[in-house]
Parts: sequence; structure tokens; C-alpha cells
Amino acid sequence: EKVKTCKRIFRLYKILLIVLIFMHLFCEPQPRSGSTDDATSPSLKAASPSLADVGKAISSAESGDTIIVPPGTAIWDKQLVLTRGVRIIGAGLGKTVITSAYNATSSNSSDPSNSLIYYQPEIPSDAEKFQLSGFTFDLENRCGLLHIKNLSATVIRHNRVNNNTIK
Repeated sequence: EKVKTCKRIFRLYKILLIVLIFMHLFCEPQPRSGSTDDATSPSLKAASPSLADVGKAISSAESGDTIIVPPGTAIWDKQLVLTRGVRIIGAGLGKTVITSAYNATSSNSSDPSNSLIYYQPEIPSDAEKFQLSGFTFDLENRCGLLHIKNLSATVIRHNRVNNNTIK
């Protein structure tokens, strides 16, 4: 009787394993609620990593869109200002390289003008997600990288700055 029970359990485990393997191979994972890795968001491609081209793509984007920045190098001499949540994705470390020629205008670290990128959502209650990933930034000791400012009582959540190198 114990042998039969063990064989049944073994068969059930084999079936479960086959189902799990099938799901892993053929089922696309769904993004978690609140995830910034929303693969369904529309993508726009910047023509180059230049500030002008990235800014143009962002101007054409809506909240939730993804801006794909191609490999290359660029010097940014002005601040990139964002007012809506977008994902800005470079080609990877050492592939999309941004060098700062932007000089901080104040010694006050809470001053937004001291960062190369400034994000202040127009409507924080919309819970727009911001992501910056896949870049190498050489700030040349001129400024900080990112300043996020919230003028409301609403907490801004689910922002990500990952997979970047900052020099």
C-alpha cells in the first residue's frame, strides 16, 4: 500500500513539473501592479543620445511611455527637465555615455538647478512612474545627477534609477 501511495505522489510531482516547465517556456509573465517594467508601454526612440534628441523624444511622449536612447556619446550642457513620468532607457553601461558640461548654479544641495536631470511631476496624484536606466554618466564634478521634487502632499512612488554608472 505504501509503495502505491509513493508512486501516486511521484506521478503527481512529475505532472506538476511538466506543467511548471510548460508555463515557464510558453507563458509570458505579467507585470506586477506598480512595476516600472511595464513592457506594454509605448516606446519612442531618440535619434541620438544628444540632449536635443532625448528632449524631443520626451516632448513627444505621454506619461508611461518609454524613451529608448541609442548607443553613443553626448555632452549635455543644459539640464533635462521632466514633468511627466517616463522611462528613459539607454543601450547599457558604457554604450550610452552622457558627459556633463552643465554647471550647478548653487552650492545648496536641495536646489533643483544643481542636477543634470530634474523631475517634478505636474500631477503627483497621478502616480506617474519615472525610470532612468542603462547609462554611463560622467558628471565631471560639475553637478548632481537627479533631483526629484514634489510640491504636493502626495507621495511619489515607484521611481527607479538602476543599471547606471555615475562618475
